[in-house]
Amino acid sequence: MSILQLVVVIVLPWALIHILHLLYRRGVHDEALFPVPISATEPSTSLGMRSKLKRQGYSIELGPLWLKYETTRWNWLFSPSMFASSLSLVTGTSQIDTLHLVRIRRFCRGFYAVGSALCILVLVLGTFSLLWSGIFTISRIMLWLTTTHQDQHYGKAKRTIEDAPHSPPGHWSELHTLIPGVTTPLSELPILFVALTLSAAIHEAGHAVSAALESIPTLSVGFHLYLAIPAFFVSLRDFSLPTAARVRIASAGPWHNICTWIIFALLGFSGISRIPLLTPTSSASIPSVDDPSSDGTCSSSGSSGICSASTRGYTPFSAWSYLGYVNTQARGLVVNDVSPESPLYGHLHVGSVIVQIDDQRLAAAKQIPSAAMDIWSAYLSIAVTEASKMHSEAEGWCVPDHWFDSQKDTCCYRNTTDTSASNAVPSSNSCFKSRIMTTTNGSSEGSPPKLRCLDPVGLFTYQHRIAYGEKAVNPVAGPSSPDTGTGGAYGSRCHDDCSRSAGDSGSYTCVQLHLNRGEDDQRLTRLEIEAPPWLHEHSGPPTRIIIYKGPTSEILDHVSVGFLQPRTSIFPPMFLPHFIQSTVPAIIFLLCEYIGRMSLSLAIFNLLPIRGLDGGVIFSCILQWLLSKPRGRRREEFDGLELLERGESSQGLRRGPSSRGYERSREKIERVVSMTTIIMGALVVIATVWADIVS
Repeated sequence: MSILQLVVVIVLPWALIHILHLLYRRGVHDEALFPVPISATEPSTSLGMRSKLKRQGYSIELGPLWLKYETTRWNWLFSPSMFASSLSLVTGTSQIDTLHLVRIRRFCRGFYAVGSALCILVLVLGTFSLLWSGIFTISRIMLWLTTTHQDQHYGKAKRTIEDAPHSPPGHWSELHTLIPGVTTPLSELPILFVALTLSAAIHEAGHAVSAALESIPTLSVGFHLYLAIPAFFVSLRDFSLPTAARVRIASAGPWHNICTWIIFALLGFSGISRIPLLTPTSSASIPSVDDPSSDGTCSSSGSSGICSASTRGYTPFSAWSYLGYVNTQARGLVVNDVSPESPLYGHLHVGSVIVQIDDQRLAAAKQIPSAAMDIWSAYLSIAVTEASKMHSEAEGWCVPDHWFDSQKDTCCYRNTTDTSASNAVPSSNSCFKSRIMTTTNGSSEGSPPKLRCLDPVGLFTYQHRIAYGEKAVNPVAGPSSPDTGTGGAYGSRCHDDCSRSAGDSGSYTCVQLHLNRGEDDQRLTRLEIEAPPWLHEHSGPPTRIIIYKGPTSEILDHVSVGFLQPRTSIFPPMFLPHFIQSTVPAIIFLLCEYIGRMSLSLAIFNLLPIRGLDGGVIFSCILQWLLSKPRGRRREEFDGLELLERGESSQGLRRGPSSRGYERSREKIERVVSMTTIIMGALVVIATVWADIVS
């Protein structure tokens, strides 16, 4: 997403909102559209940039790039009576004993009291940390400016990054800002918006629930939308409350955010947030090929060194079968998507089932459903040196001696400086070598292996075609003499010696693929494919073999596989399981991460001792506890949570001269601390943003 797209995404919704607003007001005045009367209407200002509409139960205020919505329809959720109703619903009893209700209310107050103590600790530590960070930032700025001025004074007009003795201010800090398009991708802006919205709603819900525990009813709830930044609010009825209750209500919002951050942090560490049940294919972590038993949950398969499976795999969600998908774990892996950049594009059809890759069967056992995915990922990640060792230990192919000796060897020396290969040119053939015969004691016998160039397609597919009654061309007999399977060991599998059928008196050599170090593009991979149901030919063979020449890592990058195959090519859509597998878990995981980070950031920000924030109210209460505790002191009037968050105190109580002097001293301290915090915070934020943009 580019900057222009970001502007369009933000401005276009606001333009639509204003167009709908104009149509709505015109319809109300003309009684043509929306004939429902408005109970109260506030005319727009002289500039015509603000309007307010009130109806029964809600009101809407609209500005150029801001919107406010306030309603009373959700007040019952946070009413004191709803607290008792919720408890009766949870306990399953129609009535709750008053003593039991009092105990539960006391427990909840204790929960928020613990949150208040923790929030006070965060406020103190955060304030001192911000003060130290601000002083350190000022010193870094002064040092950086002084160094730059001295360089200019002595004529150093240009410096490199390596020559600079000091980095820009802010590089020392571990803080990082979330700037769409700079520090975070613009494509994550919708997820960031949702995370911020949920974090703000959780914050305000904490204030409302804590107020309900103090028997304070809610007047209204609503939200503000400034450009693309959401903010929620809760308005409470005016009540006279003790200082401890004010602290509990003011700190309830940050306490909810801290609890949310703890929950999502635990989910992230436990791995539950990855929601494996939503993915149609969920494999355990890919084991190491070099050390197959590294995780202690799998064993090697034969001599190939491939970890067969891990017992931590998950089966596809059973609900997919009701949507028209078939689980292919007992057959192999379904091709979900093939990149157009891959040479397999057009040959490997979407919806096909990969039954076997080389000599590795992909059919999963019921006890270990993720075996096929583990084998696929681990086998295609093998390095060329390990692949060469595997080819030497695996079975080879039988070819006639005289025919093998008559083939050229030019393709075997394309990366060498051997003068005997002066005619080496690029070829579609691949280099094969004859296997060395070994004795019973493990020593080799006979002459060194011969290198020859052979066509891998005919060699690998000949016996497969003959087995299913298809016509196959035997290159030994010539292209004009098709072999119908009457005899011949050409293309059959072997170890050291070739097994001949009855009546076959020919002499055969067992050959295998030859790979030099660094020849990853010469690797051959056999994929045995089962065609999708809509392309399956009933008269043809059930499977066919595709030969891929090139690095196996490209197959892993360009081919997406899974376990769910649609029954038809039209419905259900093939892309749906692949989309949910690759996109939805990543989105939910990223959303959980942003909710945790936003909740923690919102808690720390609101606990700063700034007038208008929760920290300002808590700091005011701390000053009241520390500076003055006169006997018979009247309780201050509770002006609602919205007034508390703005740092305003009640003005309705009459106070004596000493009380007024105390209030003036407290307000003076609050103003000084608030302004100092704002200045230091602005310096730290500017330095952090600067460092993030520069880096």
